[in-house]
Amino acid sequence: GRKLLDSVVASEVERLRASTESALQGPLLAGAGLGGLRDLVRAVLRFPDLELEMPGVGFEDIDEMIGDLLDTAREILSFADRVTGRDTLIRQASDVVSRAAALTDPASDIHDRAGVLRLLNVSRTAGAKTKWETDLEAGLEFGRLKPAWGTLAGRKKAAIEGYESSMLGIMVEIARETGAIFSRRKEEMGALDFDDLLLATERLLETDDGIAREIKEQYRCILIDEFQDTDPIQARIVMRLAEAPGEMAKPLAEAVPAAGRLFLVGDTNQSIYRFRRADLALFRQVREQVLKAGTEARLAVNFRSRPGLVHLANRLFREILPEGDYHDLSAWREEGAS
Repeated sequence: GRKLLDSVVASEVERLRASTESALQGPLLAGAGLGGLRDLVRAVLRFPDLELEMPGVGFEDIDEMIGDLLDTAREILSFADRVTGRDTLIRQASDVVSRAAALTDPASDIHDRAGVLRLLNVSRTAGAKTKWETDLEAGLEFGRLKPAWGTLAGRKKAAIEGYESSMLGIMVEIARETGAIFSRRKEEMGALDFDDLLLATERLLETDDGIAREIKEQYRCILIDEFQDTDPIQARIVMRLAEAPGEMAKPLAEAVPAAGRLFLVGDTNQSIYRFRRADLALFRQVREQVLKAGTEARLAVNFRSRPGLVHLANRLFREILPEGDYHDLSAWREEGAS
């Protein structure tokens, strides 16, 4: 599966590079390559229910913002000979103006300008009032120009985020098209990968109550460790199998395991797979569903560490983690015991 996917993605990347359409070139210029596209293809295939909302600011906002940035930078530089020392506001404005040609080149496209804009240092904190106050007019103008520069810093950040959001939107569509090609190739070869097995299992259990019942009757109990790293597809499969054999398929929020059929072990503070949609909200939701038919046992004794280390961990995690997410541990070992 990995080699086939890499081959399909590599072909798509070459198509993008050969394209004369600016919109298709954008994702590559924004930093997307074979690895990024491959990961995105896997995401859209494995999580077809995942809706990506990307409210882009829009390309035109970048050019408008560049115009305002250059105008303000030139105005700031008109006071350069009246400001004492090396002022950061003057330095940043000078850097912007020095890149004016690249920012306004009619031969460049939006991707070039976004790349230059991303490199510019435009900071809300730039400028020292004391260095401007040696000249009365400059001191008065500083009170206007510094806030204006700070506003432009926020607009620059928003413009870049909007551009990148737009590029991601294009990339998602490319990933969906590439995923469809990958799926067709697998179908032609009669092949399934791990994600196909998960999705096919979920569909089978949801659409065929007879098969679901037959599988349920084969397993009296289900035990899952590290449940905090479970994604929504896996959770739906588990909850379907944990229902009583005669139960019809239900949405995850309504599924309740039969008493004694499901045993979960997990800790929300150890979840490390959010990139795979291992959502802590999902963990908590399933936990509540399980508790409708069962009980909870909290493991609160540390059998490995000395008391001093346990007390330190308690104090630190109470401060770091959200209130209610951490429960103190007690040490089983005595201080000084080996």
